[in-house]
Amino acid sequence: MVNNITYYNSESIENHWNLQECHSERSEESSPKATSGFFTSFRMTFFPIFQLSHSLFCRNDKFLNINPFKKILFRMSKVTFLTTILNVNLFIFLLLILLTSCSPDTFRMNSNSSYELQGFIMTGMDKVQVKGSNSMVLQDKARVSLRSLQLTQIMADFTITVSEGTGLKFYFNTAVNNFDKHPFIAFEFSTDGYSLSENEKILAKSDSIKAELGKPVRIKLINDGKFIKVYADCAEIFKGRIKLPASEFVIVETLPDSKVIVNAVDFTEAVND
Repeated sequence: MVNNITYYNSESIENHWNLQECHSERSEESSPKATSGFFTSFRMTFFPIFQLSHSLFCRNDKFLNINPFKKILFRMSKVTFLTTILNVNLFIFLLLILLTSCSPDTFRMNSNSSYELQGFIMTGMDKVQVKGSNSMVLQDKARVSLRSLQLTQIMADFTITVSEGTGLKFYFNTAVNNFDKHPFIAFEFSTDGYSLSENEKILAKSDSIKAELGKPVRIKLINDGKFIKVYADCAEIFKGRIKLPASEFVIVETLPDSKVIVNAVDFTEAVND
C-alpha cells in the first residue's frame, strides 16, 4: 500500500504561512471592538490607510516566486513604506492636537468670576505679561483686547499704574478684527491729562486730572448701549450719549515708550442709573 505524499519546498511553505497570516490579520481587523470616543475617532481617521497598505502587501506577497535577494529587497520596501505611513499619521495626529490647543496669543482672566474674560494679544507676545488671574504688565506699544462672552453692556473696571513713560489708551464700541479700519471711542489717560473722543471728535479733554508715575488710578468705563460714562478715581470725566453701537470689546494700548501695570481687572453688567 502506497501513501500519497505531497512534497513542499521551503518557498511554497513560506508563501502558505504568509497567506495564512494575511487572512488572520484581516479577520482580526474586521471584527468590531468597543472603543472610547477618542480611539474611535483615531481608528476612523487612520485605519483606511493601514488597511490599504496591508492589503497591498498581502496580495503581492503571493506572487513572490522570485530569487531570495529580490524577496529581501521587497520586504525592506514594505518596512520603509509602513514606517513612512506611521510617521505621516503621527505628524497629522500631533498637528490636530496643536490646532485644538490654546493659541499662545490668547489668555483668560477672572476664571472664577461670573464673567470670565477672554484676552487676545494684538501685538508682539513679548510686550504683554499676564500676572495672576486679573493683572497684566503692558510694555511699550502693547495692545490687548478683553471681552466677556456674557456681556455687551459693560462696566469695565481697571486699576492702572504708569511705571514708565506717559500712559495708555482705552478703546471701546469697536471690533478687534481689522481694528484700524473700525470707528471707536478712545479714552487716553496720561501724565499730560486725559482726552475722550468718538471717531477723532473730542468729547472731553483736560489737564487737571492726569496720571502720575508710580501712583495707582482706578479707571471705570461704563458702556450701556449708546450711553457711556467714564471715571478716573472718583472724578467723572464724561457722561452722555454717543452714536456708535456698543460692542463686547475693550482694547487697552500703551503709549510709546510706556510701561503700565494693569491690576484688578473686572467686567460686570452695566446698570443704568
